[in-house]
Amino acid sequence: VEGTSSDENIALNTSKKDMPLAIGWVGPQNDNPFNATDGNKDFVTGEGKNIWSDWERDTYHTDQNWMGVILGSGSSVTPRVVDRVSVGFMEEDGDGQHKVKDWTNSALQDDKNWTEVKYTSSKPSVPDSSDFKKMVEISFEPVTTRAIRISLTPQNNQWVGLEEFEVYGM
Repeated sequence: VEGTSSDENIALNTSKKDMPLAIGWVGPQNDNPFNATDGNKDFVTGEGKNIWSDWERDTYHTDQNWMGVILGSGSSVTPRVVDRVSVGFMEEDGDGQHKVKDWTNSALQDDKNWTEVKYTSSKPSVPDSSDFKKMVEISFEPVTTRAIRISLTPQNNQWVGLEEFEVYGM
């Protein structure tokens, strides 16, 4: 696939209706996946935060948790060429691991149906918790997909979350 990546965030959905549709492995009512595709990047960590997270009182998830976007417009799922994401990690993510994956058109919940992208340079690290209030660009070889996600491995006794998840392509 050849071309130039666009500056249009194809995951942006300020109405929280229709496509693109934000999805997540787990997310409490207040930290819904839609919060990570609304264009809000204020990095508030306390009261009034607007994020996706896997937070559950007294529960730490020890496996990979994920948040992603089904691509499309209106009520139609549409394949798109994607070559980068921009991610706003949350404070608790510092030093955790992440992987960007595209969907292979089977059950969304099954990790076997997702393939990690081929990064065009070294995969950026999750920012340290003292310096997390920024978007991290992750570039990879173009993929044609109907959905893209980022999986996150939490640190011990921590949760994972995203301030924002932006998707760009051609």
